[in-house]
Amino acid sequence: MTGVMRLDPGSTDEHPTVHRTARRAIIPVLVEVSLMTVLLGWAIARPLAEFPFVFLPQGLLVATAIYVPTTLWDFEADRASGYLTVATHLGPERTYRLGWWAWILCNAGALLLAWNDWIIPRRMFVLLGIFTPLLLWQYHVFIGGARTQPDRVKGMMLCA
Repeated sequence: MTGVMRLDPGSTDEHPTVHRTARRAIIPVLVEVSLMTVLLGWAIARPLAEFPFVFLPQGLLVATAIYVPTTLWDFEADRASGYLTVATHLGPERTYRLGWWAWILCNAGALLLAWNDWIIPRRMFVLLGIFTPLLLWQYHVFIGGARTQPDRVKGMMLCA
């Protein structure tokens, strides 16, 4: 799926840009790198028919909650250069909220999976119940409370 991108229309070899071309590649690369990697990795060890597909939304939520705030790291520079990212498109507050709600939903999903004894053993429910509020607080304080680029990076490292 991936390959060499063509330069944007109007771009030159002296001043190459691929911003418009890259936008069309985001979804295929997302599918290739995330979904296909997971499925092929599973298929190496076990039959694909045994893959716990109920877990896919959980993985997507975790990836969203972790990736989206990283677009805030270079928000000022990306905005100044006209580079389109989640943060430059939504703005810092809405970008944080997208990650925050994904984090809430992935934690709720983990509790639901444990309660129903799907993938996560039911014996983990109590432990998840104890740590979920801590994880939500940590995300909100260290990522949501960060206002400068160094604080955002520090917040992501503390939450990782």
